[in-house]
Amino acid sequence: MKEGKKEPPISPFSKYIGVRVLEIRDGYARYVLPIKDKLLHIYGGLHGGVIASLADISMAAAVLSILDHERRIATVNLNMQYVAPVKEGEVFAEARVVERKRGVVFAEVTIYNKNREITAKGSGIFHVYRER
Repeated sequence: MKEGKKEPPISPFSKYIGVRVLEIRDGYARYVLPIKDKLLHIYGGLHGGVIASLADISMAAAVLSILDHERRIATVNLNMQYVAPVKEGEVFAEARVVERKRGVVFAEVTIYNKNREITAKGSGIFHVYRER
C-alpha cells in the first residue's frame, strides 16, 4: 500500500465469523473464510448472509486501501448474486475498486471455493467521508 495508507482493521464481527486477510494492496483485497457449522443455513450450505458479509468486508478493505487514513466509509448499497452453494472447506473473496467519484467508491467482489468455482458475485457502493 502507498505511504499514509494502512491495512484496514479487522472488526469484532469479522473475527467472530473467522474472516482472515490474505492480501491487501491499492484497490484490491483478498480474504478467506473457513466454513464452520455455525455459519451454515438449514440445508447445510454456507448462509447467504455470511457470504454477503464476506463480500462487504473485502470490498470495504479494497476501498479503504486507496484512501488516506483520516477517511472513513459507509456501505450504502450491497448487491449480491448467488451462483452455487458451498458446504465445506474455505471460501475466498477477491474485491476490486472499480471507480472512484467525488465522495463515492464503487467496488466488485467474486466469492469462490478452493477450486476457483464461483459461489457468488457482488458489488457495492461506499460513501466516503472525513472523521469529525
